[in-house]
Amino acid sequence: MRRILNFTIFCLALCILGSGFVAHADEPLNPAARDFLFDEIDLTQKNGAYLLEGFVAPANVDAYETGKKVAREKIKDWEASLTREEEKEYFDPKTRIDFKGEIKAFSCVFDKGLRKACDVEAQILRHVKANEILLERYAQLQKFERVESDIRFAAAPSSSLIDTHRLNLARIIVRAKQGDAEGVMSEWIANTQFWQHVMEQRKSMVEHAIYMIMLQQNMQALTVLLNESPSLAHFHQSQIQEILDRPAFGKNGRDWESTLKGEYQALKILYNPQNIDLKQVAILQPNCATNAYYAYSMDMLRVARAA
Repeated sequence: MRRILNFTIFCLALCILGSGFVAHADEPLNPAARDFLFDEIDLTQKNGAYLLEGFVAPANVDAYETGKKVAREKIKDWEASLTREEEKEYFDPKTRIDFKGEIKAFSCVFDKGLRKACDVEAQILRHVKANEILLERYAQLQKFERVESDIRFAAAPSSSLIDTHRLNLARIIVRAKQGDAEGVMSEWIANTQFWQHVMEQRKSMVEHAIYMIMLQQNMQALTVLLNESPSLAHFHQSQIQEILDRPAFGKNGRDWESTLKGEYQALKILYNPQNIDLKQVAILQPNCATNAYYAYSMDMLRVARAA
């Protein structure tokens, strides 16, 4: 009797599950959603995102070309995850260049400037020497007009890039203390304008948050520079004001259209039909999810434009 009961329950469960699969069949992909979200960049154009991909590549290789190869590998596989062996081919732990040193020790510089309480000038210069290659790549990155990834690969800033960014700001502060305040102020302005420009390009919410933190560090460095040389505020008033008024720091500064596309990119394993296993299609409904995300994006854009 128990076996019959169990078999009956099993059959009922199959019927319910089967009806669910039929009732929840996926819907056609909205052409407008495809046009909006599957907007791919031109891979033939120069793009700093490739340098981000290869930022920690070994010293004896071209970081940009290495990053481009990695991006192409990711594009071949939309799940955008190289195997451990493939990663070693490009970024072997024994040869890759990670940031060297403890950047947290520089907090005093940003909080108080180069006073006696922050006697880390020599330490900063040692860090500059130890991370010369990363600083060179960081400088190279700032020459790119575009630093943008698309739906097929992501190039989020690595911890080494973030640490190198902060080291560069610390180096600027040291140079100001050594008497080159005017020169480093021009460098600070160019650096801040570059990262603001990067913020305006396609990025996911997470990437936006990281770049905003980096820009906030630029603002901290500016405070230190102006405390060390108050006259800089007078001579560069218009440029500083333009930076502060630029949309990246304003109420509606983020390019929401690019952000929404970037966020789709970050969640593409959920939304991209090519990444969904066939046995999950009836449950996850990738086209339905993409259409819903597109509708959400349009609502967000209407609200942002009306704000």
